[in-house]
Amino acid sequence: MAYIASVHLESKKCSCCQKVKPVDEFYKRGRCPRERRQRYRSHCKECCSIKAAVRWETDEKFKQRGKDHTYRYSLKKNYGVTEVDYLEILAEQNGVCKICQQNSHLKSGRLALDHCHKTGKVRGLLCTRCNSGIGMFNDDIEKIKKAIKYLEENIND
Repeated sequence: MAYIASVHLESKKCSCCQKVKPVDEFYKRGRCPRERRQRYRSHCKECCSIKAAVRWETDEKFKQRGKDHTYRYSLKKNYGVTEVDYLEILAEQNGVCKICQQNSHLKSGRLALDHCHKTGKVRGLLCTRCNSGIGMFNDDIEKIKKAIKYLEENIND
């Protein structure tokens, strides 16, 4: 069996802009097992960015997939919650906000994942209005009680 020497490319021609550029200006594709060398994408990073930006503006499915991926990644990274976990919580709440029991005023089409900022524990899913309201009070129960008392005292004004 013949040994194939490892080949290290220093530059490569972009198939899009036709410019010869250093290989660090191309995204890696993985190693070729037979040739034992690093492979690179055919388009340089600059051309890839331009193509992605154009596709983002013109392809709604591509744009939605990107947003969905970002949201799923954010759930897992920030709260340790998978999409399946989120859907289970949503089903437990019958698809509505845990506080106001509505879903009619959702901008994103999703309920926000409410969590305790001290412990990180997930409390439930809230609409943007309820989640913002709690956030404005810094999760301070005493302030919220005072706000309730204020509203009750001034209900007929």
